[in-house]
Amino acid sequence: MSTPDLVDAAGIADRLGIEARTLDNWLRTGTFPRPDYRWEATDAWLWETVAEWSETRLAQVPRLAPSGEANGPSLNGNPRSVPAVETTSPPPSTEVTIAPARPRDPVDDLDRIQRYFSEVARLLTVPSAD
Repeated sequence: MSTPDLVDAAGIADRLGIEARTLDNWLRTGTFPRPDYRWEATDAWLWETVAEWSETRLAQVPRLAPSGEANGPSLNGNPRSVPAVETTSPPPSTEVTIAPARPRDPVDDLDRIQRYFSEVARLLTVPSAD
């Protein structure tokens, strides 16, 4: 008996020679088959499923341009065919400042967990009938 050839999303993208975000798009839109297996949050496909799908559907589905490349209209032909896009900055009242995330403190985490379980124990403790 042979071992099944299981691949995850990264393995599929690598073997098919596509960007990971293209595969994410196919999964999100239902273009790609559902995973054959799932372990916790990890999806896995039998390579046989992927190969069968790629033989029948791969040439028909759109691919996203590689990161950093434009995937809009080409300017090589008639540059006047693409309308100019006017950009404006948002009004100052809608600007949001995002502060860097504070690193987690393991002592605070342990303290919070201890308080949580102490409260659970207090709530589960049945008063004695003295």
